Amino acid sequence: MPASWHVVALFATYLSNSLSWKIIRVYLSSITHQHHLNGFRSPVTENPTLQLVLRGIEQQQSRIQPRCRRPITIQVLEKLMGGLRHDPTLGTHDLLMLCA
Repeated sequence: MPASWHVVALFATYLSNSLSWKIIRVYLSSITHQHHLNGFRSPVTENPTLQLVLRGIEQQQSRIQPRCRRPITIQVLEKLMGGLRHDPTLGTHDLLMLCA
C-alpha cells in the first residue's frame, strides 16, 4: 500500500478475461476506498493513463456479441413439468401455479 497505477492496470486487465466491466468497477472501487481509508491518493482516479486502460477494457467488452439464448422448447418444458408433478415437497397449489 499504496498500489501503483501500473499494478492496478495489470489487475484490471487480468480481471477483464473473466469478469464484466461492471464487476471490475466494483473491484476498483474497493481499491479506491482502501486507499482513502489509509490516507493515500487513489491510483484508480488519479492517473489518466490508467483511465485510458480502463476505457479500452470497457470498449473491448462492449464489442463482444452477447450469447444468443434460445427459447425453451415444448419437449424440455414437458420434462420439467413431469419431474415437478412427482415432487413430494410441492403442494397442489404450487403445482397449479407452475402449470398455469
